[in-house]
Amino acid sequence: MGSIEELTAAVRAALSTIAEGKTLTDKSRAALVDGTAALTGISRGSTSYRLRTMLEALTAAIQATERAEDVEAAVLDAMDAYLSEIAGGNAPARAGPKAPEPKQPGGSSSPRARDGRIDFRALLERLKAQGVVGLEGRSDDPIPDFDPKKQNPACYQGLAPRQKGKPVRGNLFFPDGRRWNDVALESSRGEPAFDLNIIKPEYRSLSPARGHLEGNVAAWMRSTFHQEMVLYINESPCRKHGKGCLYTLEHFLPRGYVLHVWSRNDRGEWRGNTFRGSGEAFTEGA
Repeated sequence: MGSIEELTAAVRAALSTIAEGKTLTDKSRAALVDGTAALTGISRGSTSYRLRTMLEALTAAIQATERAEDVEAAVLDAMDAYLSEIAGGNAPARAGPKAPEPKQPGGSSSPRARDGRIDFRALLERLKAQGVVGLEGRSDDPIPDFDPKKQNPACYQGLAPRQKGKPVRGNLFFPDGRRWNDVALESSRGEPAFDLNIIKPEYRSLSPARGHLEGNVAAWMRSTFHQEMVLYINESPCRKHGKGCLYTLEHFLPRGYVLHVWSRNDRGEWRGNTFRGSGEAFTEGA
């Protein structure tokens, strides 16, 4: 074993490396928060569930870097104590570059609690206020007297009658009446929510695979394993000579899945349809 001076120098070098890593972790976390905020405008009112998935993944990454910061801080404190012990109590408190202190609210891109940790609840609320669609994935307050098989005017909150040339808009609910989205969803103007590689060629030109809101919701249900949902939209499901959502949506739902669609057109007429999945549009093994 080397001398106490050599051991102390080695520990100090390790401390310096860990402190540099902690600085990089803090910068990485700040960049993740800024990147999440930058996506909020893109996701506003969008039914691209890939955007939603990315936002949720970014939030999870922020939480992971916060945990990494905790571990690094604990290791630094433990090594400080060890260095003081082997140096007879005369070692400096920390060698190498010092990790930056957490910035206070106003000087940081992420809100902080009193203990200096990221306040994730406040962060989520701020991102939602900026337009992130359903970042937390659900509302905890169900619509009163909700029944998937009965139309409920309260479910049309925020849905004005569709204007010519405008996208179809809608609200999505869990079967117990909890609303999934925070702002109205919109059709994606031809951008399919489905990965067309899993759709049979003869089905790829049909409305559910062409960015229609009902099809986008079906794609989300398949990817998230939600087997029953309720969608309220401000236009009746399209017909398109037998190729529209009214006639083909069931094929874009996995077998056993159910999507209840309630629509109200510009004449105030209600229509209710229940689509039960056949899975016929999917390629074998998809």
